[in-house]
Amino acid sequence: SRTCDCHGDICHVPPAPRSGLSAAEFIVQTLHQEVDKTGGPLVVVGLGPFTNIGLARQLDPSIVTKAHLWAMAGSFNAGELPQHEDIPRHETNLWFDPAASRQMLRADLVGRNWLSVTFVPADVCFAVPWVGSPVFPALAAANATARSAQYIVGCKDPRDKIPLCDELAATLLSHPHLGRSSERYVDVDISAGSGDGNTLSWLNTTPPDHGQPKANVFLELVNVSLFYQQWLDIMLSNSPPPTAWPLCARH
Repeated sequence: SRTCDCHGDICHVPPAPRSGLSAAEFIVQTLHQEVDKTGGPLVVVGLGPFTNIGLARQLDPSIVTKAHLWAMAGSFNAGELPQHEDIPRHETNLWFDPAASRQMLRADLVGRNWLSVTFVPADVCFAVPWVGSPVFPALAAANATARSAQYIVGCKDPRDKIPLCDELAATLLSHPHLGRSSERYVDVDISAGSGDGNTLSWLNTTPPDHGQPKANVFLELVNVSLFYQQWLDIMLSNSPPPTAWPLCARH
């Protein structure tokens, strides 16, 4: 996860110290420390399964009042895509631990929840494939000069068919104008049946009544070519990422 303060300064949180803390304890401690330090709410970025964030909420339910949640997660209309024709609401980050995903999303018994919730789901990620994109050749050409490019070229197979999911989520955080979003209530199926872990959603005109958050969901990219260029600009720079963190000002 990455955090930032509400003035746009990036908090470069170091790796968890070897202090015996669990990942969930480290999340709780870091959120409290960074809020005390910066005086403003943070943005928690989830790019994988939500086991540790769900556990952190159990340890200290108050942490959600200090942060916005930005997640690469969910599948809303991906059934229209050939990659998801058999499992239209299945997405790995929510499916991996459905109970924790629901724990992460729902308000607690006294109504506390994240300051805001944003999803960058599988639907929009399929618009930015790695294979055939202009990204790999450009990064390979710059491999000798940019640390970020060295990392991605060394770790990602040019034949990888997985879209640039995490890369898109991180880029939209600082460049939200690249996508179009809409609001809907979101939950996770924990039926333990064939739909276990599937994304559940309701339009904001028909809200459920079980503490599900109203989330901002990116479902369309305005300009795919511009996304590739913006992400390349970030990756080919040895400077910190852009400091225009739009959610930090929203309460």
